[in-house]
Amino acid sequence: MTVRRVPADFRTIQAAVDAAQPGDTVRVAGGIYAESVTIGPGKDRLAIVGSGPDNAILRGAGSGVGFKISGSGSVTIEGFTVAGFETGIVIFTSDNTIRAVIVTGNARDGIHVSAGSRNVFFQVTAEGNGENGIQIDGASTYVIHGVFGNHFVGSAVGMTVGPAKVIDNTVT
Repeated sequence: MTVRRVPADFRTIQAAVDAAQPGDTVRVAGGIYAESVTIGPGKDRLAIVGSGPDNAILRGAGSGVGFKISGSGSVTIEGFTVAGFETGIVIFTSDNTIRAVIVTGNARDGIHVSAGSRNVFFQVTAEGNGENGIQIDGASTYVIHGVFGNHFVGSAVGMTVGPAKVIDNTVT
């Protein structure tokens, strides 16, 4: 298991993810990263750890997805603000953990679990997105100690969940 550092070892988060092997950690220093990040096949158990949501910011230009988990499971994303995309985070797989993340200012959903099960969201804030703060279509997902809401005129609700366990959250 290797630690890959952005920007010390890799210029972009995606470059570090592309070089990573299963079980590696990508550590991201404070800064604004204008990119989309896709965690595709062959990256199981990858951890992408930012220096905190006030410091590590993944910023889009109004389209695309900030973090997309597709093809690998047991991925951890921690310590980021994700803003300015069409959708902040999209998940298609199982057993992922999203922790200490702020998702805001995205044109559609802040977070969308399109498929997969047993995903965990812990201390996530998803507010001020165009549609749902979080939408969960997958099964057996846990949403714990989060804040979810939208404040745009005509926007949808803070949280739309299918079969999920929702524990100690604030929904506005």
